[in-house]
Amino acid sequence: MTYQFPDNASRAKFIAEMESSIYMGTNEHGEQTFIFLEQGDGMVVKVIHEDRPNTFECVEYDADGRQLCQYYETDDTTTPRIPDTKYPKPKKRASDRRSRTT
Repeated sequence: MTYQFPDNASRAKFIAEMESSIYMGTNEHGEQTFIFLEQGDGMVVKVIHEDRPNTFECVEYDADGRQLCQYYETDDTTTPRIPDTKYPKPKKRASDRRSRTT
């Protein structure tokens, strides 16, 4: 299915009339699109662009079809993780080790 939302009114109608669910399809540019809809409340549209296949462009809309914010999510399997050096794991103390009796 192809999704096109040229204006706030078309988005508001979709939000009001469609059931809460996840919808998959393509947008007017042929890009893979996921719509996370909460009927009557709003939606998040996530698009995978051809030039950034491991990144979602995410746009949130309110019930009136107005854009609230735009952000990006990456696929954690391809994104290098930076270790948390601010809060290192505590070192084990000798008193933490319990001796086993057999």
